[in-house]
Amino acid sequence: MTSAQEAENSASERLFPELKEHLNYVTDAYNLALKVQAAIEGKRLDEISEVTRAQLMILMRITDFLRCVQLLAIKGYPEQAGTLAASIFELAHTAVFFAYAPEKAKEWLQATSIREQAPRDIPGANWKQIVRRNCENSGAPGHIEAEYQVYQQLCWMKHSLPMMQDMRVETKDRVSLIFGPYTDERALSHAWFSLEHAGRLTEFVVASLLNELGTNEISTELQALGVKRAALTNRAIDRFGQENPFQ
Repeated sequence: MTSAQEAENSASERLFPELKEHLNYVTDAYNLALKVQAAIEGKRLDEISEVTRAQLMILMRITDFLRCVQLLAIKGYPEQAGTLAASIFELAHTAVFFAYAPEKAKEWLQATSIREQAPRDIPGANWKQIVRRNCENSGAPGHIEAEYQVYQQLCWMKHSLPMMQDMRVETKDRVSLIFGPYTDERALSHAWFSLEHAGRLTEFVVASLLNELGTNEISTELQALGVKRAALTNRAIDRFGQENPFQ
């Protein structure tokens, strides 16, 4: 009987050629996030605004998630990678929201209870409203529905939508569950989706920090990341035959 480790190693060998470009893109996003974080080295605390502190703390957490998304994807667990990407979505939109609500960033920094987490406790707010505010404030009001749909699709993986866990019908009345690792076309679609959006959401936070910590080098690298991501999006459309490459 093949062990889980043997199955994962075999899956990685099969998946790497298919995931290489996406993994490299996420690595570039990771490295850029570290470069942004390094921009505060040598500064005193009172030289860093509360919004920037909050956003950097979130960006630090996102970088750790990025590595885990990569590892899960290459091991053949795309839905689990998507679960972490859903958390990255929430973190990224929280960080960007703080740019337009500095009082909420201050409250978050002073929080001592999970009940004080943001943005859930913003009166009347939910994730779609946060997405709406961020898209409008970022000058992209036409992207609200598409952006929220990304979150919904990541949450399909996060919350165990039945279509994400297959059951093999062996005979008319006998079935068996299908366990990972996964290397089929659907798995690739989900892995690409998770990796691409994990990196894109990192870009989103970095862009929000440009005014405070940005340099010409960071701006140039951020633009290059966007070009690389666009190529990955087009590759997914070509392969899976739809504008939103998620099946």
